[in-house]
Amino acid sequence: MTPLTSVRARDLMRSQVVTLSPDASIREAVETLQDDHLGGVPVVDESETVVGFLSLADIARIEHLQGDRLAEARGDRQLSNPIGEALEEESLDDEEFAGREDYSPELLGRETVGQWMTRGVVAIAPDAPLKEVCATMVRESVHRLVVLERGRLAGIISTMDIVRHLATHA
Repeated sequence: MTPLTSVRARDLMRSQVVTLSPDASIREAVETLQDDHLGGVPVVDESETVVGFLSLADIARIEHLQGDRLAEARGDRQLSNPIGEALEEESLDDEEFAGREDYSPELLGRETVGQWMTRGVVAIAPDAPLKEVCATMVRESVHRLVVLERGRLAGIISTMDIVRHLATHA
């Protein structure tokens, strides 16, 4: 049994990482996530540089899953304020608009992973200790960390990887 203080990101990470291209379609991304039972994947360009991250949460903001098919959010959306009065969409700034419970955006012609991915990737070094891995996940409110070594994708760590490690080694 190894002490938890000696556990490093490289001990937790999966080095076989499913990735997507920014040019991949959203449909292809959903199929990949479903087929591989993943909640999100790094997005890499042709030089294998991590340029973003696409998660199911990103996709949920743009489309609705209906059965095993994707369908664009359709229909007129009318936002209401807390007292039930209709609001004009133009009166809301982007942040307030996106934060509304009854907001569901349409695709608006955006069909590629690159158009919907999160550009700010939360990454960690392979030698980072377990405590830093966990603290980073908590601080950034994420369930997955990209592991970068010399700027290149070395692996990925999810909360499940940490739980799995603790269950088998603690």
